[in-house]
Amino acid sequence: MKTKPSPSQVASFKKNGALLLKQIYNETTFTKLAQSLPVSSKPGSRIFDLSGIIGDWVLRNDGLSSLANAFSGKLLRPVRVLAFNKTPQSNWAVPWHQDRVVALKQRVNNIGFENWTLKQEIHHAEPPLELMKEMLTLRLHLDPCDSHNGPLKVIHGSHHLGRLTDNQVRTLANEHSPTVYEVEAGDVLILKTSIIHASDKASTPRQRRVLHVDFAPDTLRDDLAWALDIPEIETSQ
Repeated sequence: MKTKPSPSQVASFKKNGALLLKQIYNETTFTKLAQSLPVSSKPGSRIFDLSGIIGDWVLRNDGLSSLANAFSGKLLRPVRVLAFNKTPQSNWAVPWHQDRVVALKQRVNNIGFENWTLKQEIHHAEPPLELMKEMLTLRLHLDPCDSHNGPLKVIHGSHHLGRLTDNQVRTLANEHSPTVYEVEAGDVLILKTSIIHASDKASTPRQRRVLHVDFAPDTLRDDLAWALDIPEIETSQ
């Protein structure tokens, strides 16, 4: 990591719910990470094993976890890891939406955790609003992505509105102009997880690899546990 957040960056992030950090990592270091990302014809791949190269990028001293903690001001841990690669063979659009589920080891009829589902045999639920407000998402870009390659677009400030219905999300998207984030390899886009976001199909599709990590406070009630395990790794890098 080349920089630590300045007070103005932290203030901007808290206000807008999104901030692009330019050239945080050197593109020449991506080879092993790119080789470790799962290949899928679907829009995204869920990653539940952080024992290898991907985990190293998330957990090491200069990894994404340290960056998330620096912006949060609190100790967070990774709770969901996804890999995206928009290509000519796998080119998709994501409608305006709000990420509002977390992955847990077991289902518990717990006040505040609602709308339980199973995805790849992992329990998911919508967490209490207080937990959602603490969550951050970091997107490490391994390739350039311009306006022709389906970049992420967000509604600044929408994370202040709490949990929204699908109709409220659509209304909000119709009433506000989005901010479109064009990026270079090595950039990190940091988001409040609950911000309203979308992405169009690429009009000129080419490889667009992204490592997407959601972060949340480690502490849950004793009868709940995060689905994503965190291994012990070397942190000297």
